[in-house]
Amino acid sequence: MMKTIYKYFIITLLLFFITYSLQCQAMAKIQYIDVVLVLDVSGSMGKPWNGETRLDILKASVKMFIEQQPVDGSIYMGVVSFSDHATTIFQLSCIGNEGVKTSIINSVYGLKAEGKTYMDDGIRAGHSMLIPGSGRKGAGKVMIIVSDGIPENEEAAAQAANDAKKDGIVVVGVFIGNLSQTGDELLRDRIAQHPKYPYFISITNPEDLPKAFKYLAEQLYAIAEEKEVGVGREPPPIGEGAKIVGASAVVSFSLVTVSAILSNQIAFLFNALSSRILSFLRSLNLPDWLQNILQQYLEEVIKSIREEEVPPPTKWQFITIQELITIAFSMSLLFFVYYWVECGGFPYIFYLKNIFKILVPVAVTVFAVTVTDALSEALLTKFFGWWAEYSIWPQGILSLIITGFLFSSPFASPSRVLYGVGVPSKEKARFVFAKFLCQLFAASIFALLYIFGFPVIGDAGLLAILMIATFSLIPVSPLAGKTLLKKSKIGWLIAFSLAFLLYFLAFTRIVPMLIFVALGFLAALTLISEIVLSAVFKFSLLRTLLFGMSS
Repeated sequence: MMKTIYKYFIITLLLFFITYSLQCQAMAKIQYIDVVLVLDVSGSMGKPWNGETRLDILKASVKMFIEQQPVDGSIYMGVVSFSDHATTIFQLSCIGNEGVKTSIINSVYGLKAEGKTYMDDGIRAGHSMLIPGSGRKGAGKVMIIVSDGIPENEEAAAQAANDAKKDGIVVVGVFIGNLSQTGDELLRDRIAQHPKYPYFISITNPEDLPKAFKYLAEQLYAIAEEKEVGVGREPPPIGEGAKIVGASAVVSFSLVTVSAILSNQIAFLFNALSSRILSFLRSLNLPDWLQNILQQYLEEVIKSIREEEVPPPTKWQFITIQELITIAFSMSLLFFVYYWVECGGFPYIFYLKNIFKILVPVAVTVFAVTVTDALSEALLTKFFGWWAEYSIWPQGILSLIITGFLFSSPFASPSRVLYGVGVPSKEKARFVFAKFLCQLFAASIFALLYIFGFPVIGDAGLLAILMIATFSLIPVSPLAGKTLLKKSKIGWLIAFSLAFLLYFLAFTRIVPMLIFVALGFLAALTLISEIVLSAVFKFSLLRTLLFGMSS
């Protein structure tokens, strides 16, 4: 037995280090960057701004940006200005010493504000400087456009930006001025790589412009490596993330607690609602077989509100029609919620770029998460000879909608597992913990997908599976956490604390994805050991761990 566990442990370590090696190689794929600053020097840039002019503050900000660049030859930099026409202020050159930095800064400080805003000329000049110009083959290409107004030819500017993007140039837009008054929409929606920070930065306070350029200097490699950026969720800062996750957890916990207390009243309301739904369905003249299925399913929904156990069917099935409907419904709801989250909400859900690049990955993710959630407990229970059903849960639906759409931090599950009558409490606790291990392993798969270039699937899947894991472990009846807590307080504490912590870490994305990979492989090792030992030696590792630790 120990030899088997040892072998699995060695395999886990090997997979971990192989993954780490591959991730390091992926992170090192861009070692050099060619960056061009395309600066607006039209007449409006001479307007007073907090005691100085907009151009003066831009010069100081660019100076800070240049001074932060290393002098090891990894960065090539050029500067283009535009007003009535584009002017090459400094040709793309290697920053190999401090003298080059000084020369670039001096050229920028010589700029004057006058003329109109022919941004398209500036973008094309920056484009030709990077590709095929003096730019290096294989280097990351970044163009930072700074402007305070509407271009003379908006369509030409948008087309020039699209041409640059097609050649692999990451376009960053920095807007100076009052929002929605002087052209920020064009720079945000049609010129920048993506309408979100840091690919579009809006500056209304003069003090924020130097901060923005400082951030761009620090994140230049990250920006250059993500040429398809602009797709997917932007994680919040750790403080904001803690508030969002905390608020979502409190709201979800409150809804679950209230629904448990008022389960009879809620069941009455749903019963009345279901009668109206059935009357409406009959008016549609649906086929009898479909009406029967829907009626049975609505009855199951009403029962699931109050019941914690269900009688096993006369005919044994690994998956029932009601469970298939539940899976389909859960997929649909989770899809809408996570598409909203990954896009960043309204109006980004309607962007064509997001529809093409986020919709399909989210659909695939939701399918995988829902199937994992359904199979990992209900079917695992049936596999060991007991009955359980994957059932819809109205209270979870309400909580998911509120936390998902209001906080963009979904913290609920639209369904749950109901055990059959007669399943021993310790067996239920065992299956709950086994499901948690399955969810950790699924999380590691999504983390690997994120590492290997599938950010939307990886991020959405990681959030969804860890959210469901955390929510299901809330120790309030009829959730699974109450079952585990009754039989193993320490086991519940470990599972719930770890699930909640991992969800927070995934939401804020403040730790390497390899953390999730390592924990997932250890969970898989434990689960495989449980299955093998139970089948071969009739020994349950989880029973020993859980009830040995139980207080």
